Amino acid sequence: MMQEAEKTIVAKIRTDELTQTKREALDYEFSEFQAYIRGDDDAELYSATKQAADAYIDTENLRDDHEYPWFIRNDVFDVEQHDTELADWWMNIPVSQVYGGVNVPINPHESIPDDAEVKDSKIVKEDGDYYAHLSIKQRV
Repeated sequence: MMQEAEKTIVAKIRTDELTQTKREALDYEFSEFQAYIRGDDDAELYSATKQAADAYIDTENLRDDHEYPWFIRNDVFDVEQHDTELADWWMNIPVSQVYGGVNVPINPHESIPDDAEVKDSKIVKEDGDYYAHLSIKQRV
């Protein structure tokens, strides 16, 4: 009998390989996400990102000295394997500043199974670097 299991695969977004425009778009979206969850309804965010924030963030108990994960819905981003010189895995992240989002190279800490379904996920910023925490579901 097949069962389904969920787990998180952490993938470093290779910001050192990004164009200035892509890096600025990621920084801007992350910053606007932080502003939005703290009550700035005029924050310029991709609309689905606002919806994800509303679903996942408890705004009642936010700490001012903490950056919160940027949540992204699974229906608005893609993770694909493309064997290129730069990276084997790529992620398309929706941002308000670039129509169609930005394609960024990623380094997952382990391979993403072909049959895995990528679920709602999040992007975390640590020491200036971005990490995609990809939630996947697969049959085991």
